[in-house]
Amino acid sequence: MYLPPMRPLGTVRPCSWHLRAAVAVAATVFATGCVTQSRDPAMRAPVAPTATATSTEQLPAAPSPKPAELPQPPAPVPMAQHRALRLEVSALSQVNRSDPTKPTLDLRIDALDNLGAPARAAGALRIVVSGAGAEPAACVFNIAMATQADEAKLYDTVLEQYVVRLAPTWKTLPAAGADISIALELTPLAGEPLTAKRELRW
Repeated sequence: MYLPPMRPLGTVRPCSWHLRAAVAVAATVFATGCVTQSRDPAMRAPVAPTATATSTEQLPAAPSPKPAELPQPPAPVPMAQHRALRLEVSALSQVNRSDPTKPTLDLRIDALDNLGAPARAAGALRIVVSGAGAEPAACVFNIAMATQADEAKLYDTVLEQYVVRLAPTWKTLPAAGADISIALELTPLAGEPLTAKRELRW
């Protein structure tokens, strides 16, 4: 009896956020005989803000898009390749209250090409988090992802997303049920800055 040849196993690439959610719940993907685990934001040390502002203060200016004005490592350090044309804050992002006294924001960021397929991103990532009733009103996070090492630490190769865990230094937490505003700006070493916004329910 003739049996058609088996197709080789390949990496499963999620095509939508709800499929990615199913993969995240499973937490493992079997590919080429190996088990690969999704990168869990809760397993990483949270990032502290680099600046804050009250409701009457202005936020610090965003990094310049000019490569010469961005901090760059010495030449021998391999730089990451920037291919993305747009960013999106994934619907998988959430407020993490595993420690009720120090809630964090677990963000998942999609970097996409012109066809909407996952693409790698590199540069200086700036995230501004603000919430109604919070004090300080806004927290700014500057995250380096220009080198291959820095970019790889943030990238989830299973769900093909960037994973960032933020710990806002709020003296007064946002009002219960308030929307938390997340604003991203990625300044690559070459090319125009990429931006994205999303709101999370507190």
